[in-house]
Amino acid sequence: MDEQSRKAESHLAVKVFLHKQLQKVIRLDPNATYIGRMPENHVVIDDEKASRSHAKILFEKGNYYVEDQKSENGVYLNGEKVQKAQISIGDQILIGSHILEISPAQDNVQPASLDEQIELATDEDWRLEDTISVHTGKRPAIVETPRPSPQAALPKKEASTPSIAQNASQPSLPELFMVLKIGNESIEKKVVFETGRKLKQPSDENAIVIALKIGRWVMEKKIQLVE
Repeated sequence: MDEQSRKAESHLAVKVFLHKQLQKVIRLDPNATYIGRMPENHVVIDDEKASRSHAKILFEKGNYYVEDQKSENGVYLNGEKVQKAQISIGDQILIGSHILEISPAQDNVQPASLDEQIELATDEDWRLEDTISVHTGKRPAIVETPRPSPQAALPKKEASTPSIAQNASQPSLPELFMVLKIGNESIEKKVVFETGRKLKQPSDENAIVIALKIGRWVMEKKIQLVE
């Protein structure tokens, strides 16, 4: 394959396995394929052990390489931890609990569209002042307080209770407390929402969308917050 054809389409793909079950097959990007937990990656891995941007596969000087993107749990190539290493057909890359096997790309294997994913999935820190109230539809008021001096930050001998105005300057993150019951088992979880994605257009709908994955089953439910 000449250089011009290679730039148009890669001849390699990754087969993504979880617990020896094939999840998906994605053609490599001819320049760089990003792998991680967040949707803006070419290869999205739904794995708590995977970092947001975990690794990338890049083409350099006629060869493909896998490179760790300063991930928390590292990248393993054929059982050995690597920072950057050359890869070829048959190699297996371990990321979290997922195995990515390098294979020839069949004609029907399409590349992931990175541009579309980025457009839909730009994460930002939660900002209370930019969020509509679930109940009133209005933005909650934020009370600004001056930043304390270094001496004021030192612990005092007498215990004091912070005022409401002081606490209001620290926007609280949305929290979800849930109890999941399956048969005789009961699981309690507290979920804190730290980041989110802005919609292109504001929505009048306030809801919780839950996706429950158990084995080979996926169950989804939308719950309206205000009836």
